[in-house]
Amino acid sequence: MSEIAILTRTNKELEIYAQKLKAKNIPYELKDGASIFKIQSTNIVYNYLKFLSNQALNNSYLMRLFLFEPFKINPKDYETLWRERKLNNDELFVEDIEKILETKDIKDKKSLEKFVEVYKELSKYWNVRSSISEKFLINDSWKMSDSYSKNMILH
Repeated sequence: MSEIAILTRTNKELEIYAQKLKAKNIPYELKDGASIFKIQSTNIVYNYLKFLSNQALNNSYLMRLFLFEPFKINPKDYETLWRERKLNNDELFVEDIEKILETKDIKDKKSLEKFVEVYKELSKYWNVRSSISEKFLINDSWKMSDSYSKNMILH
């Protein structure tokens, strides 16, 4: 691996990693304290993850996704989706988007179809992650061995 990024919640945590890397003579570059949320792609991933985690609870994140590249849908299409969401108790699910694509006059179908395609692909991984989390975090009766735990962290 030639490049690795370490992301932390606070700059103070990042400084701890920098000290440990320096102590082991591992080259590193510490970026200034710019917020990772100033990077547009970070916001897209964040919004997708929030929406994937719970479509109903995090429905507003869906609408934000439509405002960014690579989707950045046509403003008229956004209005159509917004109206449909309001008619649906402020909820809009991927299945609804598929129905809208079939039944409404959508100007830029490719962007919405791309969104649905990406969502379905990410859902596969999200479902795998969720089942692993459930097994490791929720089921108290199942205990993993220390060696298995260490291997999971390293990989």
